[in-house]
Parts: sequence; C-alpha cells; structure tokens
Amino acid sequence: MEPVQKNLFMEAMIMKHRTARIPLSMALYFLVGLLCMASIVGCTDTKMVQVSKIADGDGKVTLSWDNVANASTYNIYYSDSPGVTKQNGKKIANVANPHTIMGLKQGKVYYFVVTASTNFGESKESEEISFSGK
Repeated sequence: MEPVQKNLFMEAMIMKHRTARIPLSMALYFLVGLLCMASIVGCTDTKMVQVSKIADGDGKVTLSWDNVANASTYNIYYSDSPGVTKQNGKKIANVANPHTIMGLKQGKVYYFVVTASTNFGESKESEEISFSGK
C-alpha cells in the first residue's frame, strides 16, 4: 500500500471510529490486524528464533533457544531429511523452552527448526540444526 493510501486508510478508520462510537483501543487493534493482513507491517515476522543449545541423550534430544519478545508459544518441526520447513516437517505444537523430543532412533540424523507464535501468527523458521543419535 502506498503512503498516501495508508494515510487515507487510517483517516477512514478514525472517521469510522468517530461515527460508530467504538472504543479507540478497539479501532486501533482492528487497524493493526488489517495492516498485518495487508503485509504493511511484519506482525508475523517476529524475531526469528535462535536455537542456542542442543543436548542429546539415549534416543532423545533437548532443544533450547533464546526467547522471542511477545511469543506466546513455540513450535518445533523436524525431519530425517535436511531442509526441514513448516510445510514438510513433523510438527510438535505449543512447546515450552527447553523441550525434549523422545523416541528418536539411534544412528539416524534428525533436522530441527523452531518457530515462535504470537497473536498475529507464526514466525519464520530458525536456522536448521541437526542431531545424530549415538
């Protein structure tokens, strides 16, 4: 959206607020949501998760990462093939930091990415890390 269009859009939202008599905070919340959907601001592009530690054990791995501001939860995606993404990885949803993944096969290499979720959506994937079961 061009700057002129953004200004007209914001003016229309403020005018709508004045005529509809809805609380200004609700109008602003609605506006931010619309701007996010229109990709004017990067609400779903929260700071990319940085996996800071990986510890392995017998058939399990524990991942930890730097917390992301405003993240309500995290998701882990993993695969036994490199290039794991949100689209092709097995998802472990709504995990806390740190998180242990159990049931991994010995001698197999696994690849992991972590994402952060906010009220506006899910972040991009972290850099991929790998773990090789011993």
